[in-house]
Amino acid sequence: MVAHRLAQVLRLAGYSPQHLSAVFGRSIANQTTRINERAEAGISTGAMRVAPSSAGAAVLVRRLATGSGLATLVRLFLLGSPVLEAEAVTALAPVDDLDTLVTSGVVTRRGDQVEAAVRIGGCDELLVACDWSDWEERPHSHDHVSDVTPFSLALADLTVRLPAMSALDVATGGGIHALLAAQHATTVVGTDLNPRALAWASLGAALNGTGNVVWREGSFLDPVEGERFDSITVNPPFAITPDKAYLFRDAGQAGDGDVVSRGLMRDVAAMLRPQGWASMLCSWVHAPEGDWSEPVRGWLAGLGCDAWVLRIVSQDPLTYAAACNTRVERSADAFGAALDRWLAYYRRRGIGAIATGAVILHRREGPNQRIWADDLPSLPTGAAGEQILRVFDHQDRLSQLADPTCLLDEVLTPLDGTRIDQVLRRADGNYQPAAAQLWFESGLGLSVPVPSAAVPVVLKLDGKRPLRALIDSAAASTRLGAAKVSAQSLATVRRRLAAGLVEWRQGS
Repeated sequence: MVAHRLAQVLRLAGYSPQHLSAVFGRSIANQTTRINERAEAGISTGAMRVAPSSAGAAVLVRRLATGSGLATLVRLFLLGSPVLEAEAVTALAPVDDLDTLVTSGVVTRRGDQVEAAVRIGGCDELLVACDWSDWEERPHSHDHVSDVTPFSLALADLTVRLPAMSALDVATGGGIHALLAAQHATTVVGTDLNPRALAWASLGAALNGTGNVVWREGSFLDPVEGERFDSITVNPPFAITPDKAYLFRDAGQAGDGDVVSRGLMRDVAAMLRPQGWASMLCSWVHAPEGDWSEPVRGWLAGLGCDAWVLRIVSQDPLTYAAACNTRVERSADAFGAALDRWLAYYRRRGIGAIATGAVILHRREGPNQRIWADDLPSLPTGAAGEQILRVFDHQDRLSQLADPTCLLDEVLTPLDGTRIDQVLRRADGNYQPAAAQLWFESGLGLSVPVPSAAVPVVLKLDGKRPLRALIDSAAASTRLGAAKVSAQSLATVRRRLAAGLVEWRQGS
């Protein structure tokens, strides 16, 4: 009951990730933040969707009215500062008795001051409980529970969400993916080896009034052995590291992150029901030159699933080690020692490059499972579930075409939110158009180049006329030649279909 009353207080005061981010700075509302452009003030990928970090909260409290209930709550649960007990009692009303929050472990007393024992952040309109991590006097512990990170937000966006599913969230941490699944799934199970993570995840469920999630303690899939699910999300400790310092990052005795990911991928595929979906974050080692997806393709062979490998970034060993240790090492000496330790380990293993990305699985009966790979230009810019469904459907239909000319009689419909960008470059005294880029504003951020002869066809897609008629019309009006218009248009349309950037009318 105390969590329910606390949730009422927070929501009535306007304490939600979206509202707090909006107050923090409305100028960030339309930003698309790439992985290497995260602002130092706590604006992460998905700004306006995730509550500001503790650093951002320091800005936020100065934007709010001094002495307001919301400012006090932000100081307590987002900034992590102690407040006077009298201020806390006023801000937390109608929580009947501050002692109940102390007894439950949500806050602690220190003389005449009150301090939160848990950080309450969140994603979209969901509140998420986690540990503090931004200040030097509160370093990460071995069983630290992380807030919603840019990568965990990416996993949320890369999840297919269908109604009436049975869902599993592996390595649930603070429970964000289980809580998101609970909004569309009938039943949800969240597993984690860390009992503190399950305690905070349970608090998060109570704060959101979520009643259809069961939390089970154990390593990865052990707590659900023998069960099957329609949807599985996996955000494991996937760092490729010599350390065993943090449960949320390091694979521990099970081996390196790539070893863990390979085994998990196999086991997750086996737990999917027919037509089930899984999304999983992972890192993997690859050669600096050549096919970066080859190692993961090897993991996926024979799993009985179609699979889409999405690379978010590849990094040299030093850059990767720095990214993994920036959040946890609090002094220059400790940070430098970690870099040296990790680099020595990478040299022993002969590692030249490390990729971080995601794999999406779809269990499909029958032979000839398909595996394909794409580079993401940035972290996803929004929920991509519908685009993922289109991609898998289109890949299936494209594989059944005898040759590309079979697309000529198909009817395609452009998506609202599609953009075409074209650049003019000056050369030899004139501006010449470069190939246009077509992309979808929300979702995976994938783009398709559109050569000049295909532009008139792409612009005329209307969901009514077959592609053949549009090509004939463009060839007649542009004088570019029917063969050139047809070849470029077919190639462009095929790439658009493969990226889920156009609707393909069923049965057309």
